[in-house]
Amino acid sequence: MLSKLLNGNKLFRAGVFGPEHLERFAAGQHPAACWIGCSDSRVPETLITGTGDGEMFVHRNIANLVPTHQSETGAVLEYAVEVLHVKDIILCGHYGCGGLTELLRGVDHRTHIGHWLGNAEEALHRLSGRPDFKALPEKEALRLLVEENLRVQRSHAMTYPFVRDAVHGNALSIHLLVYDLETGSLKKLKE
Repeated sequence: MLSKLLNGNKLFRAGVFGPEHLERFAAGQHPAACWIGCSDSRVPETLITGTGDGEMFVHRNIANLVPTHQSETGAVLEYAVEVLHVKDIILCGHYGCGGLTELLRGVDHRTHIGHWLGNAEEALHRLSGRPDFKALPEKEALRLLVEENLRVQRSHAMTYPFVRDAVHGNALSIHLLVYDLETGSLKKLKE
């Protein structure tokens, strides 16, 4: 795989971007949005959105989580809002999420993955209170969990004072998107 990556880089430098393009990129970045999405290899944000290089500041992790008071995600948000002055934060989940499937099936919280997915448990608790939820087939339950998780992660993002202040000052918007692996479609969730 490493040789494929290095050969791909040679092709990139030779044909995709010329020296003037690379010089412009080296001078700095000015993305309009911060994308927080899942690490899933089937959800490449620039490909599914048709955006170009430099248009989005990107952070990916298992199940597109925004933990409260977590230094890595907090640093990404702070840099995006305070330094890059992005106008939009996009939280993007996807149907068929492996991390949320594990949560739905009952993850072992003693593992790294289980500990991490604890940041999505609020979404599962909200849905578990519905009488019909436990009777749903797993695929349907997972779709609801993916959507509810995005709403929870939005509330987590709002716990960061610089995000909350920017949203309340109308300098920043948070959008919730879901990608459907089966159809390739991206939709905006109603909040």
